[in-house]
Amino acid sequence: MQDGFFRLTPAGETLWRTRPRSGLSSTVDTMHGILTRNRPPGSGSTWRLAEGDYAAAVRAAFAP
Repeated sequence: MQDGFFRLTPAGETLWRTRPRSGLSSTVDTMHGILTRNRPPGSGSTWRLAEGDYAAAVRAAFAP
């Protein structure tokens, strides 16, 4: 930790880049891609999705 922030170390980056592509790491990668690609519901779109409906759909998608 430096200046109140955590930094990725070279060893940590190597560990992340060489991890198996399954389980939680795959889920994190998928969600990161979705969240950085899409806008929040209702922002500039021509249709509306209630926030509660969106949250329910996300929960259902990741339910075991």
